[in-house]
Amino acid sequence: MFLRSSVRRSVLLLKEPRKYALMSALIRGMHLDLELCQVFPQECPFCRSTEARFRPKGSSAGVRRYICGACGRRFTYHPAEVMRGSHLPINIWNHQVEDYFDGYTVEASAERDGISTNTVQRVRHVISDFILDLLQEGTLEGIFPAEETPRIASF
Repeated sequence: MFLRSSVRRSVLLLKEPRKYALMSALIRGMHLDLELCQVFPQECPFCRSTEARFRPKGSSAGVRRYICGACGRRFTYHPAEVMRGSHLPINIWNHQVEDYFDGYTVEASAERDGISTNTVQRVRHVISDFILDLLQEGTLEGIFPAEETPRIASF
């Protein structure tokens, strides 16, 4: 098991070209690009119906909400699994990824986006876990060098 804190330290030690290559890989992998925000849901997260019609029903904090034609429940939708159920707008997620890579403190990042420090911590855990998943898949070969790869925690 990798430690989240060691991932953050390793990211902050990366040189600029590798840091931005990792950041762009992360944004692509987490589907934080704005074009994907226009994709419609394929199934209801509550009843799992795939044949029901999903109608747009307002928005919550800039994130589009839908209502399921089968069960009538409302939900937010984003094609990326990491953002599913999140009510944060995509621009806040992008700011948080930038702040993570630029070394902003949790408090400074929360103040910048007008969100709570607990929310920033949760988003950073999602980012760290996503980087760990990419490391374990081997997707970051050449971006995250072996000498800078986070060490496995042993207790």
